[in-house]
Amino acid sequence: MATAITLSSTTAEGQLLECVKNIADLENTEANNPDASEIINSMNSNLEAGTVTVSLTIPITTTKGPSGNLQVTATPLFID
Repeated sequence: MATAITLSSTTAEGQLLECVKNIADLENTEANNPDASEIINSMNSNLEAGTVTVSLTIPITTTKGPSGNLQVTATPLFID
């Protein structure tokens, strides 16, 4: 499991971009990603429109909680 990061952006949108960049860095670093796992399916910047489009696939594990509710947890892929 990769170490938690501290986000510096002061907006939710900025923090999301920081998370995506961090995931891209982990995906591209063999030491952190020995199985060559991919979460980011595509990432496109449109500089003219001033937008970024990102498609992600996050593997999950589901369990039943103590009160019978469904609990969803992201499955760790990356290592330190």
